[in-house]
Formats: sequence, C-alpha cells, structure tokens
Amino acid sequence: MKSVSANGKRSWVWLEQGNPEEHGRYQGQVNGLLPHGKGSYLSPLGVKYDGLWEEGLEHGNGILTHPNGMRSEGEFREGKPWNTRAYDSNRKLLFRVQQGTIIRKNDD
Repeated sequence: MKSVSANGKRSWVWLEQGNPEEHGRYQGQVNGLLPHGKGSYLSPLGVKYDGLWEEGLEHGNGILTHPNGMRSEGEFREGKPWNTRAYDSNRKLLFRVQQGTIIRKNDD
C-alpha cells in the first residue's frame, strides 16, 4: 500500500506491482495498512464500494456500484453482502440479500 496525495486529499493505493490504474484505488481511513472506517474503493473494472470497512474488508453500511448502473445498498459483512437490496440502473429492485442469503424479490 502506498500513500499518495492529490488535490489536498490523501489516498491509499494498493500496489502489488505496477501502477494504481492496474490495482484500484482506496481513499479513506486506515488502521495500519488496511482500510478501516469510512472509505471508498474503485476497482480497475469500475466497480466502486463506498462505505464502512473493517480490517481491509467491506463491513458495515455501504453501497456497491457496478459500471452498468446496478447497485447493492445496505449492510456488508466480511467483504460480502449481508442485508442488502440490489437494484438495476433504473432503481428497480432485482433481489435482496438477507443474512448472507439471496432472496428473490417475489419471495418477500
């Protein structure tokens, strides 16, 4: 992980090798070298998570947004959706996740 500054903001960038555009960019709070607290991560494929982190994993309330406009909102645990709702780009409910299990929208 490398600290970089741009426009007066501090970002942490995961760098296994190469440049940040190949590995994504995290900006936010850290504990040691891991994302911990409030922050956002943008992957090289354009997937963005904005929310709470714990020990380097998405953990707590957050929003996961895909480049096609699909998004999941709610609670994440240990890097996975826990109690979330997934919407398409028109904000139509696709499915929900309840305690880590996918529930089809017509199973409500």
